[in-house]
Amino acid sequence: MNPAMNVALTAQDWITVLPIEILTVTGLVAMLLTVFMKNEKADLVGWWCIAGMAGALVDLLAQRGVRTSGFGDMIVLDGFTIFFGVLFLVAGMFTVASSMPYLKRNHMQHGEFHTLIVFATLGALLMAASTELIMTFIGLETLSLSVYVLAGFARTRMESSEASMKYFLLGAFASGFLLYGIALVMGATGTTRLTAIAQALRAMPEVPTVAYFGMALIGI
Repeated sequence: MNPAMNVALTAQDWITVLPIEILTVTGLVAMLLTVFMKNEKADLVGWWCIAGMAGALVDLLAQRGVRTSGFGDMIVLDGFTIFFGVLFLVAGMFTVASSMPYLKRNHMQHGEFHTLIVFATLGALLMAASTELIMTFIGLETLSLSVYVLAGFARTRMESSEASMKYFLLGAFASGFLLYGIALVMGATGTTRLTAIAQALRAMPEVPTVAYFGMALIGI
């Protein structure tokens, strides 16, 4: 059994994932704002999303230089996580800010666009911070589902709908390969944690073929 399942949650766990929590709250509030605001005021949702991502960025930078972990080491904030987290958050803020005039010019002012950017950034950050394959899969799906919808956001354009459908089908097959690969690796090593997988493979006199096959499916 994964030892992380028996770990009691502490305040440190919630502090470690605070950037992820900020993005989650930002996205949920943005969804509510789109319900009560007219499309002409979609820029306000955009600025709210930028503010939320900026808050997550500040918290992420405040934790640099110190390696922290939470939820039984399934989520880790270290130099790697902070580097890519900053990259994703800056890209997300730039995307939201630059999309406002484009959406207005093409009569697609909908707050859902900015909300999807936040959730896509959330998924990317979760992948960067994860040290566990199942958690990585959850982050990947959060990112992918948001991008599926973004690809088809221009609903009146045939190319946009086609792109969304093609990306959805490709992503569905890729998710199947990934899950099958995770299952094979877990069957060979008995765990889905990256560090534990490495230790298990090093301890084996000969790495089983099923482990190679699983890692190949994960890498597809």
